[in-house]
Amino acid sequence: MVKMINKDYEKNLDIKFVNSFSYETLFMDIFRSIRWANGVYCPRCKSFNVNKKGFIDKGYPQGKIRKFKCNDCDHAFNDFSGTFFENSKMPISVLSYIIFNMYVMSVADIAEQTGYSRNTIYNVIKKINNYIHRSDFERLVKDDDGFFRLNGNKFQVNGGNSNDH
Repeated sequence: MVKMINKDYEKNLDIKFVNSFSYETLFMDIFRSIRWANGVYCPRCKSFNVNKKGFIDKGYPQGKIRKFKCNDCDHAFNDFSGTFFENSKMPISVLSYIIFNMYVMSVADIAEQTGYSRNTIYNVIKKINNYIHRSDFERLVKDDDGFFRLNGNKFQVNGGNSNDH
């Protein structure tokens, strides 16, 4: 059992990968490769003329959210701007755990593992599913028997990553 302390409260997560930062790192790598598949662009003016401006760490050492600024319209934005994750109060570790396990675990099991209520987990999964069905984020879901592909590599949804089989 890995104990995580998040700002004003504590949550217990029984996640092997949290110790090695794999869930958040893998999640952010996948998210960025999908979100910025054609390059980073400004969500306001659609310009690709943007600069990196550091990270928002939201109090978590891994899975940092990259900040950008558009050189054409001066709009500041980040990896999550305009997505379901933009205003989420849940740590990236919990969101990534839910995403990687929502098709292989029950809502009750995820709630038990994360320390959140079943209702909260259900609502998050419902929002994620709505987002998946209306965006390119659909590529994140598993492709066969608990695996998904990213850049030719096969990753196991519930347990780790493996090289292409």
